[in-house]
Amino acid sequence: MKINRLLPIIALAIAASALAYSWSTGSIFTNSVTIHALAVSGPSQGAVINITITAVKGLPSYLGGNVYVSAMPLPIGEGGTFISSSQIAAFVATTIAGQSLTSYNFLINVNSSTIEIGGPSASGYMTVGMYSLITNSSLNPSVVMTGMIMPDGTIGPVGGIPDKIRAAAQLGYSTVLIPYGQQNYVSSSGQVINLVNLGKQLGVNVVPVATVYQAIQYFTGRSFNLSLQVTPQVSNNISVISNYLYRTLYVNYGNESALGSQADYEAAISSANNGDYYTAASLLYNALISYYTNMFRNTTLSYAKALVANVSAQLNQMINEINGVKPTTANLDIMVGIYDRIYTAQVMLNTTVNDIQAGNTASLPSDLAQLYVRVITLKYWFNVLNAISGGNPIPVSYLSKLSGLYASYAYTTVTYLYSLASAEGLTTSIGVINTINQLINQTNEAQAYYQNGLYLEALAVSLDTIASASAIIHTMFLIGGSNASLYLLNIVRNVATYNEALVSQCNGLPVLSSAYVQFGDYWFGQYNSSLAGNPSSVSSQSYFEEALSLYEESIAYSLFLRQLYYELGACPIAYYTVNYTMLQYVPVSSAQHVVQGQLPGASLSIVNLAGVNLTYLAIGVVLVAMSVVVLMLKVVKVSRK
Repeated sequence: MKINRLLPIIALAIAASALAYSWSTGSIFTNSVTIHALAVSGPSQGAVINITITAVKGLPSYLGGNVYVSAMPLPIGEGGTFISSSQIAAFVATTIAGQSLTSYNFLINVNSSTIEIGGPSASGYMTVGMYSLITNSSLNPSVVMTGMIMPDGTIGPVGGIPDKIRAAAQLGYSTVLIPYGQQNYVSSSGQVINLVNLGKQLGVNVVPVATVYQAIQYFTGRSFNLSLQVTPQVSNNISVISNYLYRTLYVNYGNESALGSQADYEAAISSANNGDYYTAASLLYNALISYYTNMFRNTTLSYAKALVANVSAQLNQMINEINGVKPTTANLDIMVGIYDRIYTAQVMLNTTVNDIQAGNTASLPSDLAQLYVRVITLKYWFNVLNAISGGNPIPVSYLSKLSGLYASYAYTTVTYLYSLASAEGLTTSIGVINTINQLINQTNEAQAYYQNGLYLEALAVSLDTIASASAIIHTMFLIGGSNASLYLLNIVRNVATYNEALVSQCNGLPVLSSAYVQFGDYWFGQYNSSLAGNPSSVSSQSYFEEALSLYEESIAYSLFLRQLYYELGACPIAYYTVNYTMLQYVPVSSAQHVVQGQLPGASLSIVNLAGVNLTYLAIGVVLVAMSVVVLMLKVVKVSRK
């Protein structure tokens, strides 16, 4: 998805192209709506900006998915967030409407009397406007809105709301939608203003909304059932798959996990008894990392070098295997999840190689343990992949389109993060700018994968980047203490479960989406429990961050599946089966386990360290730095099975 600051000559060229295509095919359709966005034109002075949105449908898909902005003055205020937020608005609007983004182009014309146009405060309203065009819905003329659109469909906070409410009242609007959490608005002078009461004094109904779904209902009357549940058959398939992952880890590595972290081990058993098998598997996975970290405390560099070479050979075999699998609408979720884990393993591999080459014995045990556990457990995901058959085959052309879309969307999301951080003055922090730069590097990785035809790799990196940036944006603008944190987690969780339910209603198999919600629920529970003790503790905050991160991962995965189905026009997708017989947990031989001072007795030969792929070495080094930065931002990337 690309966006340009549209000059008249460019607009003329686009119009001419559309006219020519329409003349030849007779299939171009346009529809327009004007929204009246609330803005601030000066100190304590509200204003209304007229924004005309035009949706163009019918061009070939390779010409679709674009947002063009025409404005005078140019929208450069607040770091150019008007432009990046309009892209987010288009993606969210088309997905909510059940349409492919590449089926549409959007033209945005801004008629403003203010000196400077900028900021994301109109993007929630633009999302509603785009949705109304796609669904041919009328907008209630008595309602206006302020609030920024988030990549997950929630509504984020904005500034100058009291002045915007006053402007709306003066112009005769009866209802003003504002971001939930800003009912008690804190002005720049520190004054706390109850905006609902302010609205009553002015004769305006001020309504806080947390999601664009709620906003759409106020504007159009259309409602969404965010309490949808995954269909029983799909839920059963996901449960069987998750149980396999847990049981295989428990049978093969239960003793090691118990020795690594008794607390995680006991929590895993409890989760499994409750049927939360993915949570149980992830907790065993974390405990297993602790076990091997302790085992590698006194390891020699020569031993570590040989083990890394062994693991590298296994990883290369897995890459060759996954590259030979044909993606379908039924197995794509698992395939992208495997590529995500391969990418993580490659980063860990090169980080560990760097430790060895630098003689960094302090970091080596933990890095080596994470690498080793990631690779030895990755093969279980291949068994899950092989157990799934059927679904619609996915043409390479569609994978290319979807991959390119998400690589661009990831870049847009990170640009949005950067613009918002700049507007808040946060980019003066070295930690913040380093984090953003690292996310930009990841988007460049996704673009490189895409350019080289590695579409699933590009998807995996893009989804992870979108989820990470979304979690950071939420954390950056979170206000209101633990009550606000609890509300935010509930809202984001509802959006996550709603989207995975829609995937299941298309007969899709949202294994990763469902798994991340389940593990997120575990950390949500931990956060809830911690509030009774010391809610300001580091551990309490980390529970919140882990739950939020997992919910965002779930949303990213379910939205990409929905967009795929819309691109293919395949909802429901073709029939598929999950071969339960193939998901039997078979114990590995004792030779597969690492014993202190000995290499696993796999059939793989030990290769020379010089043969290890060092392509991602530099990336690995930067990612280590990023992990520290992310902690500073209070957004923790959780370990998961």
